[in-house]
Amino acid sequence: MQKWEYRVVYVDLDQNVWGDDAGQEGSLPKPTIAKGSKGSSRMVQPFAILLSELGEQAWELTGVENPNYSTSASRVTRLYFKRPKA
Repeated sequence: MQKWEYRVVYVDLDQNVWGDDAGQEGSLPKPTIAKGSKGSSRMVQPFAILLSELGEQAWELTGVENPNYSTSASRVTRLYFKRPKA
């Protein structure tokens, strides 16, 4: 039976920072411009860049929990990940 490792990442879009349940933290990456195959370009937002970086480390996004922004002063989003345990 497959064993899983889990991770919760907290993203604060107001402060442009992230942290996780293991105590790691950092700044969100700056937005970048991605070039399309036909010469088009598009803005890649920090949230997408962070997801891509975690995906490269084999973390699979399994859930997202957003606060109710209308009733909460906090804009911290929780991202839940898993990956096979080594």
